[in-house]
Amino acid sequence: TTTMAEIEAWTAQAIADKTWLIFMFHQIDGDLNQTLGVTPEFLTDIVNYVNTTTIDVVTVGQGVSLMNN
Repeated sequence: TTTMAEIEAWTAQAIADKTWLIFMFHQIDGDLNQTLGVTPEFLTDIVNYVNTTTIDVVTVGQGVSLMNN
């Protein structure tokens, strides 16, 4: 039920606060009956949006490493 507006707001807040934001998906498919997944199209929309921002995209391991610096 997450909307693109929510993704954009969370991303903007993470940029403003310089905090770590994790997007986690349990599955990527077209089955709209699954409440914990997203469609491939929505994932593409998120990736395309994030690529237009100044936020650094890192893996969980890289993020943990950055916190230990």
